[in-house]
Amino acid sequence: MSQPAKRLSVRFEPDPESYVLIDTVYNFNHFSATLTGLMYNESYRGCALIILKDQLLEIDTECWVKLVNLQNPIKAVVRWREDFDIGVSKVGLQYLDV
Repeated sequence: MSQPAKRLSVRFEPDPESYVLIDTVYNFNHFSATLTGLMYNESYRGCALIILKDQLLEIDTECWVKLVNLQNPIKAVVRWREDFDIGVSKVGLQYLDV
């Protein structure tokens, strides 16, 4: 039986009602959020979000994310996505600017 991969960063629960604004276009320092996600967990290297299932955010998509408690957006890439029957998806983002 194979062992699960070790996480490189410790995960912790976000503050209640923490959300993330997502921009998949980010044009010349102009951040314009097109998607919103509810933070599920976070770490120094990335975060997991709950988004609506119909929001287009596929694996390997590069985007800019603005965490509610930070002033500037961070470049990130979608590393995994898990869709659920109840109309939501869980998405894992890896920060690229850390």
